[in-house]
Amino acid sequence: MNRIESKLIPALFEELQNEKLISVSTVDHETGGPNLCAISWVYAESEERILFVVDSRSRIIKNVEGNPLVVLNIIANESSYAK
Repeated sequence: MNRIESKLIPALFEELQNEKLISVSTVDHETGGPNLCAISWVYAESEERILFVVDSRSRIIKNVEGNPLVVLNIIANESSYAK
């Protein structure tokens, strides 16, 4: 059963205190299509805020500047989560 959480559950918060491979989906700034990237520099600053770092040359930056819609997908705690 799918649930919508307003903040990170404790198990996910703990997972995001260490290096974790996640996927980042953005809207491509040139084509308007989906763009999917894998990153590992991600950190849960709090239960409401997830920080991630990408190279300054990453396509993710231009994509987010053009359209701020972003999905982070995390596989942890025997399930898949998106935020």
